[in-house]
Amino acid sequence: YRAFLDSYMTAFNASLVEAGIIGQSPQLIMTQSGGRANNTSALWNNVVEQLAFCQDGNAILAGPLYPYELYDNNVHPDGYRTLMFSEVIAHAMAEIEDNRTWPTLGPVDFNIVDDRVIIIRFDNRSDEALLFDASNKYDGEGIDEFYGFEVSDAEILGVYLIDDNTLAVECDQEPSEVRYAMQTGDVTDIPDNLYTAHR
Repeated sequence: YRAFLDSYMTAFNASLVEAGIIGQSPQLIMTQSGGRANNTSALWNNVVEQLAFCQDGNAILAGPLYPYELYDNNVHPDGYRTLMFSEVIAHAMAEIEDNRTWPTLGPVDFNIVDDRVIIIRFDNRSDEALLFDASNKYDGEGIDEFYGFEVSDAEILGVYLIDDNTLAVECDQEPSEVRYAMQTGDVTDIPDNLYTAHR
């Protein structure tokens, strides 16, 4: 998937040169795929590659699509939710045009305290603050705990905001891996599910 994105940008830039548009630096703005509702998200590697593509400076990530409700337990949002994420994209474009940053909200660094508390700092702007979504956003359907954080080889005891751009993930022992907003959920058998498997 990442190779396709790189190839697309190369072809797009070449088309500008061919059209005589020289010296321009087009700004690509994209969203992060939300996936489908009636399946598992385990193989959705493209969302990681989309994030990396943006973090490498190739595009602006307006935001992910998975926070928005679906109306058909498949992949499609209704008109209202489509308007919501379209306004976010338009806002991202306006901020960039106004020479303001639009960060991808990726972690910029982390450290481990006492072998089991992971402190993670994100790249949000100084005029913005991290906030947790509702702890029961998914009404217990699929993964619905610890605000989207998962670990391997440990159990999470709690996730806490420390300040505007830093949080802590407390575990019972040192984990070998930490994941966030990349949950490998399986919502195949949840009737009338409102959210995608990728959360």
